[in-house]
Amino acid sequence: MTVLYYTLLSIIILYFLFALFLRDIIGKIIGKKPCAICSAVSLTWLGSLVLKFLGFPADNLLIGILMGGSVVGGMYYLEEKFHEKKWSFWFARLIIIIGGFSGVYFLGTNNYSYFIADAIGAGLLFVMVLVSQWQANSVPNYDGVPADTLEQMKKKLENCCGGDNH
Repeated sequence: MTVLYYTLLSIIILYFLFALFLRDIIGKIIGKKPCAICSAVSLTWLGSLVLKFLGFPADNLLIGILMGGSVVGGMYYLEEKFHEKKWSFWFARLIIIIGGFSGVYFLGTNNYSYFIADAIGAGLLFVMVLVSQWQANSVPNYDGVPADTLEQMKKKLENCCGGDNH
């Protein structure tokens, strides 16, 4: 329980530091203000991983939970960027979630070679998605499948949460 309390305390302290001070300073340096809660959670699990590798007690489940939250947060951040460019996001969403969660699992179970393979594979797939989005942002024309059916399928995949916001 002590590790949990220190972890939660770390998130609280870092959140306030980022929200009240560091966010503006970092924003001036890099040109974009980071999300305070995302920064607090990410720094907490990164710090926990470093401490674990240095031999301090660590809770792999807790680190995994925090890392999983960062995977989902990163997915939502990238989704916003894709929609700003009017790019399709459904396949990228799957790559981020599947690649991210499996990567977290491999790190948590100390399977570093699988983690590296997972990161490379997911990274290559994501680059392929980016390249395909740059080349064309339209539904491909498949023989025998009406274009309106493909558009409906694309909309359902894009709006998997049920909203029609994008």
